[in-house]
Amino acid sequence: MLPDAALPGMVRVQRGRDAVMAATLAQGLAGGKGAVLIAGAGHVRRDRGVPALLADRTPEARILSLAFLEVRPGETDPASYGALFDSAAVPFDAVWFTPRAEREDPCEDLRQHMEKKKEMGN
Repeated sequence: MLPDAALPGMVRVQRGRDAVMAATLAQGLAGGKGAVLIAGAGHVRRDRGVPALLADRTPEARILSLAFLEVRPGETDPASYGALFDSAAVPFDAVWFTPRAEREDPCEDLRQHMEKKKEMGN
């Protein structure tokens, strides 16, 4: 629903957040203590999220990436969930499947917002 021109900026914001979280975790690990990050699945991706950036900063660190994913109706093969991440396999070390939460569609609010912007000529 967003204009294509908005996507590069959104990606930069996501990457910036990942970099800050990785730097903070690295500081926590510097004292020889452990560190835990609780974040969304996009941030904990092994291929390009916080774990990848943290591994670059602290190659000696042991990193485990765990994603909580909602079970989708009819999708019983864990390998099929890789498609949600444009990947052949899930980009995490482990996945914890949870029941699907009942909630309103977050895209609906965005759709209504975008329609109002169009009506206003923006």
